[in-house]
Amino acid sequence: MTDCSHLTDNFQRIADAVNAQFSTTPYLDFQVISCQDETLKIKASSDIHHFHECEMVFSLVEYFNAPMRWRSRPAGGFMEVLPLSDELLLERGYGIAISFNTEGTRKIILAAAFIEFNFEKVVYRALQPASQITSDSTQGWHFSIKE
Repeated sequence: MTDCSHLTDNFQRIADAVNAQFSTTPYLDFQVISCQDETLKIKASSDIHHFHECEMVFSLVEYFNAPMRWRSRPAGGFMEVLPLSDELLLERGYGIAISFNTEGTRKIILAAAFIEFNFEKVVYRALQPASQITSDSTQGWHFSIKE
């Protein structure tokens, strides 16, 4: 097993920041945005259909056991860093892993080498109706960042 103890503090700070940022939120919906070449991007929101408030990018992902969407409503926080002595880490040889708590008893486990995140709010709004779209407009959804 690779010694990743130096990463534990960084991952723990991020988990603490997410838990603190949403401490008054009754639930969060998580959704996988993309998964490609060992990079996994996840968004989180209290209203995932209209906006998201957090994006997390995990790099060099070794393990991920989750559906494309899940809801978290735990009393003790939305995510936590598994201790290096955790059975999963030892059994499979992963250096560091995060556990997302869900509504039920299921835990979503993600093992990765790096994590980046931001708390910029991204609001989704529909473009003009098709009858008002000009030749230089784009059809579909417009993504705008609001702070």
